[in-house]
Amino acid sequence: TGNTSASPKVECEVNESGVILESVAVTGAVQSSVGKPCYATDENTFTMTATSNVGAVGILERFVSASDCDVRLFTPGEYDALQAYGQV
Repeated sequence: TGNTSASPKVECEVNESGVILESVAVTGAVQSSVGKPCYATDENTFTMTATSNVGAVGILERFVSASDCDVRLFTPGEYDALQAYGQV
């Protein structure tokens, strides 16, 4: 996302160490979303809606409200395995 013609190119760090991000806002999250893939549109914005160019970054672990969720980020190994099977 962002200005792809910028020089230098816009970059976004994504922590894929398997940690759990607690009490983060996740757009589109509802109680039935627990256990489903979670996506990131930038380094601080999470959504339950898949995009065409970015795979899931983790799983929704806990739902309190759309502004209070826990997201478990995939480890690099999990991401690679899921990607190999077309799951992210």
